[in-house]
Formats: sequence, C-alpha cells, structure tokens
Amino acid sequence: MWHVIQCTKRAVATAYDELHMLLIRERERERERERPGPASRLAVTPRRVIRFWRAAEPSLCQASLMTASLRPLDRDRLPEWIDRSAVEYARDLVATGRSEESARRHAEEGMTESFPGGAPSPGHEVFEVVDAGAAVGYLWIGPDASGDDGSWWIWDVLIEPDHRGRGLGREAMRLAEEFARAQGAHSIGLNVFAFNAAARGLYESLGYETASMRMGKRLD
Repeated sequence: MWHVIQCTKRAVATAYDELHMLLIRERERERERERPGPASRLAVTPRRVIRFWRAAEPSLCQASLMTASLRPLDRDRLPEWIDRSAVEYARDLVATGRSEESARRHAEEGMTESFPGGAPSPGHEVFEVVDAGAAVGYLWIGPDASGDDGSWWIWDVLIEPDHRGRGLGREAMRLAEEFARAQGAHSIGLNVFAFNAAARGLYESLGYETASMRMGKRLD
C-alpha cells in the first residue's frame, strides 16, 4: 500500500512539474516576442554556462512511471548525428551572443575532440530516446572530464519539438541516471544555458543543484 501511495504522489508531482514547465515556456515565448535578438531554443539541451549536479540515487516508482526507453544509435548514423549536434550547439552559442563563425568553429572542435575519428570516446554512448517504438529524441552520456570513473555527465539530451510537453524529457533524464548508475556512477551532472528556463526547471525538479555559474556582460 505504501508503495502505491508513493507512486501516486510521484505521478501527481510529475503532472504538476509538466504544467509548471509549460507555463515557463509560455513566459519565455512572451519575453522573446517583446525583445529583439536570436530566439532562445527551448529544447532540453544541457550545454555549458550553468552547471547542475546530483547524486546518482535510485528514485522510488521510477520504473512504473516510465514508458520511454533508450536504444543505441546505429553507428552508420553517428556521423549525421555528430553534425546535427554540432549545428544545434552552435545555434545555442549564437543565442548567447557569439558570432556565427566563432560558434561554428567551437562546436565543431568540441565534437571532433569528443568523437575522435568519428567514434565515441571510451565510455561514452549515444542513444535514441524511444517511445512507442519511434525515436523521439537522443541522449549522449558518459564519464565527465574529472578522471573519476564514478562521476558521469549528460553531454547532450534533446526531445524533438513535436514530442515535447509529454514528460519525455523527464523520462529521458531518469533513463540516463539509470544507465549511469548501472555503469557504477555515484553522481551525474550536466550543463545548461541560462536562457533555457524550461530545461533548468526540469533539472531542478529532478533534484539537480546548481554547482557553478558563469556570468557575462556585453560591452557595446
């Protein structure tokens, strides 16, 4: 009975969090309509600027709430995915004020370093997020750069626009934690751009805490 009660409470909390994220997205859209400049990309894409961290602890009722799964990305599709990830990262960098050329170069260099020869670095995996048999997003996960084998990182995660608002971003994050835990991880972290309020709200609702923050100011 206690297990059922806890599952119900978690389901209600999940529904509340999803409603909260929809309201955040709507506020962000209103702000974008009111100010000039590049539009913020509201994908769940954690990349640098604000760092979140949490212990890799098991969550009660996790399995009973999940409908999505992870499927390894076919190796013959990896080059296409690397190009896409670099383009999307560069787009986010432009949204923060970088020039298009600087953003493109930085993104391409980062992917070349992470995927030498077009293959993932040791311990890294790229998955498709799958729901009802169809790919609805992707996840790139692996050890972080600290040298601690138990310290893992979500390098990139995205749910396709047509599939957002259904809780799949939350499920992808929990699947990432389960995978990292199965590899012996004791903690997991990620980065997120400051403008991505929807993603920040999701991570905080999942128990991630801000570990560091980089601030900047344009000198026009």
